Amino acid sequence: MIRFLCDSTSDLTLELRERYNITLLPFHIALDEEESLDGVDIAPEDVYRFYDEGKGVPKTRPYTVDEAKAIMKPILDQGDDILAFCISSKLSQSTHILKEATSQLKAIDRVGIIDCENVSSGITLLLIEATKLINKGKSREEIEGAVAGYAGRLKTTFIVDQLKYLQRNGYCSSFLAMTKSVLNQHPAIVIENGELKAKESYRGKLDKAVMSFIEDLKDDLLKAKSDAIFITDSGIDEEIREKVIETIKNLNHFEKIYVNQTGSVVSAHCGPQALGVAYLEG
Repeated sequence: MIRFLCDSTSDLTLELRERYNITLLPFHIALDEEESLDGVDIAPEDVYRFYDEGKGVPKTRPYTVDEAKAIMKPILDQGDDILAFCISSKLSQSTHILKEATSQLKAIDRVGIIDCENVSSGITLLLIEATKLINKGKSREEIEGAVAGYAGRLKTTFIVDQLKYLQRNGYCSSFLAMTKSVLNQHPAIVIENGELKAKESYRGKLDKAVMSFIEDLKDDLLKAKSDAIFITDSGIDEEIREKVIETIKNLNHFEKIYVNQTGSVVSAHCGPQALGVAYLEG
């Protein structure tokens, strides 16, 4: 049997975790001296409150080698192989940590580690594709190879309300963050080759900016693989979320539209009121 593991930065919902029997590898997030586990005992609202109270920048880090081994060993001991899905290695060290844990467990021939070159729902979308391959009886090696191919077709892009959160975490220059704030612009970010890159900015109120962002994506969405799309946000206003869902439904293209919210670690980096989509090129 093949068991899936994934970083908590996948923002995988509990419903999907239970449906596909996926084991979470929780990242750590520290607010002052208090450290919590992403997806376990902290909510994104706690992160936003920490920011708003001016207490500094939340510190995030991946699990340790020992923590990874503690999760992996019982699975291996019961005879199952493992396929692990990790956030982009250009954004975190989790891929390297899992490789070291696998080596120490002497399980290199039983563990596959995928650098998804992505984050949040992009990782989840690859997981869902992998479950389809398991149902077709594919081996771990076959699934690993196929998912690597899907990763090259994965498109994840999002719009943020303010760049200051990304700037505080080192993902954009201070000058750029200051400029966007002054001009009341909402930057769109795309993940390319595992890195966050500025795409363009949308001026005006957030609701209009988000809808313009989605409108500009329509041509690409209509060419996307039609199985599924993810709409993911960090606590955006419900009215905006519903407008986005309705707009994508009206494309009459996607068989399944998943809607979820970012976890605490991803929220710490993108800030509140961000919204993005993840899909596969057709």
